[in-house]
Amino acid sequence: MYKKAEASNNLDTLSKFKQFKKSTAKEQKRARWQHVNNIIQEGLEDNNTRPFCKFVKAQRQDNFGIPALKQGGTFHSDSTTKSKIMLHEFTSVFTHDDTSFIPKLSSPSFPDIEKLHINQEGVDKLLSSLDANKASDPDNIPEVF
Repeated sequence: MYKKAEASNNLDTLSKFKQFKKSTAKEQKRARWQHVNNIIQEGLEDNNTRPFCKFVKAQRQDNFGIPALKQGGTFHSDSTTKSKIMLHEFTSVFTHDDTSFIPKLSSPSFPDIEKLHINQEGVDKLLSSLDANKASDPDNIPEVF
């Protein structure tokens, strides 16, 4: 309906859309409160507060992060100490392997690259030989600027 109202450039169509949007939002609010009332009513009839508590908990949007952590009988709530405690716990579950017995594998040797000499004439020559009709590289930079 929004696309139709926008495409028409007609004030009457736009007004109908706004009215429809307003009534839809009103109906959504009414349906939500009806749902909450049903939860409360069922809880009262069954003497069960659990569904309502579950609903309230789902509505909470606060986030306090990591709670205080206990180390050595003391609770720590500052971020630096909590991060150190968590780092200690994380590193404690990993073993440190002895790497002294890993055999050395021989690999083919390659000669070192000679010193590169870059000058303006060489760069100009390479840039002028680029083909403008070729596709760009994976970096999406075309060959001709």
